[in-house]
Amino acid sequence: MRIRIIIFLCIFFSTYTWMQATNKYTYQQISWTPLSCDTLLNIKNIQDMKIVDNNKLYITYDYPGSFGDQLLTCFAINWRNNGLSFKKEFFKRKNGTHVFSVPVVFWDLKGNMFAYERNNPYLYAVSGDTLKRNGQSLISSKSICPYRLVVEAKYPFVDTLGQYNFVGRQEKNGFQAILRSTLSADGAEKIEEVSKIIFDSRYPSWLANYGSLAYNPKMNVAVYAYQLFPAIQFYNLTDGSSFKFRKGRNTFNPMTLKEGDVWESNPIHFKAITANDKYIYCLYWGMTEQQAKNSQRRHSFAGQIVVLRWDGSVYKILTTRRKITSIAVSESGNYIIGYNEGKFFFSTI
Repeated sequence: MRIRIIIFLCIFFSTYTWMQATNKYTYQQISWTPLSCDTLLNIKNIQDMKIVDNNKLYITYDYPGSFGDQLLTCFAINWRNNGLSFKKEFFKRKNGTHVFSVPVVFWDLKGNMFAYERNNPYLYAVSGDTLKRNGQSLISSKSICPYRLVVEAKYPFVDTLGQYNFVGRQEKNGFQAILRSTLSADGAEKIEEVSKIIFDSRYPSWLANYGSLAYNPKMNVAVYAYQLFPAIQFYNLTDGSSFKFRKGRNTFNPMTLKEGDVWESNPIHFKAITANDKYIYCLYWGMTEQQAKNSQRRHSFAGQIVVLRWDGSVYKILTTRRKITSIAVSESGNYIIGYNEGKFFFSTI
């Protein structure tokens, strides 16, 4: 009996401490102001949004009628006049075709812009309208890999050693992992696994662990937001440690892996993330796409943007009554841009 009482008290005090820790942040209801756009984009789905230098918005998107093809467009942001002004569409030839079918872009610590094709990841330096192949790739058929990998790279970044990191996956519906690509002195490219991206070891498939990644170059920390699980995973790329921030209960039904669309059959938890040097902004739904659409029609949508510090603690939670599918935060942290169904909005945070 005495042992039971001690166990109960330990659980009580640990739970109380956890409740105290999680109650130190505040909730902030945010409102959205429409952003006018001088160019109408035919967007089916936004893959990525990023604000650069506080005044440029880069958008990678699918368009109706495409079979996986994507476009990259840049807009100038006028915060005072609540507007977006078209600057350019990238990688378009004079005959109307595009250099990349699925463009992926990223910036190094000096602000240099790079691009590659996601399933043919040879790197190009971007300078204005000029593309120059730099002779390197993130992964290729000649790379030395720890296991058989799909020749595809997502969410690239440069680590503190000047090596390239990206999210790749094992062949035949295998797991995803953060991988490090290093070019040796003899020109051989070596791929190393940094950490697997698996929420539950019983379901290692990349389908179950689908999500998005952000990176803090100053801290050398990556964060991964799971869509089908209520979690954000932190990876310290310096010492290899990892931990999870969890929100809500697990809802994933493993039987849906055998169905046609696992994402339509399960609630979406973290729909998207964006980050700056101070915080990570995690768009949380906790409902399926259809439920989100229905609640928006009934004007009852209730979503959140969980703002985390880079140590995994909660800074605050932004609540939104507007359905948002993509977000991007300014480098200053003063503004956040949201997108849904052909319309852009911004909020002062």
